[in-house]
Amino acid sequence: MNNLLKIRTRPKVCLILFILGAVLCIVLDILGVTSITIKSVFNSPIDLPVPSWVILPLTYIILGAVTGILSKRPYDAAFYGACLGQCQTLLPIIAFYFILHTGNEFEMFWRALCGIPLSASFAGIAFYTKRLITKS
Repeated sequence: MNNLLKIRTRPKVCLILFILGAVLCIVLDILGVTSITIKSVFNSPIDLPVPSWVILPLTYIILGAVTGILSKRPYDAAFYGACLGQCQTLLPIIAFYFILHTGNEFEMFWRALCGIPLSASFAGIAFYTKRLITKS
């Protein structure tokens, strides 16, 4: 039973996914998706026709699913998904409470909830879907 609960992740993969998550936050902000705060941090001139509240969750759902598909064990899939979404969870909270103090709590929390909860859960869902498909 103890063997099942051990998460044998690779630290380098976790670091790469963490950096990918940070780069993703910056790239989304540059592309006009307000991923960290209400206004673009990098003052992006791009105005997308699709609202940020649609693009941001979809990005982390898709990347979480890719992470789950590429993972070899279910616990690793969720852990890798959490590593990917960690910056998206932390940066809005840090920007709201410690730096900007602008906007409302709802705006900050929906951005923060796009990170770890979405990417980790969809990584697990994608892993088990992949497992069901390969076993049948």
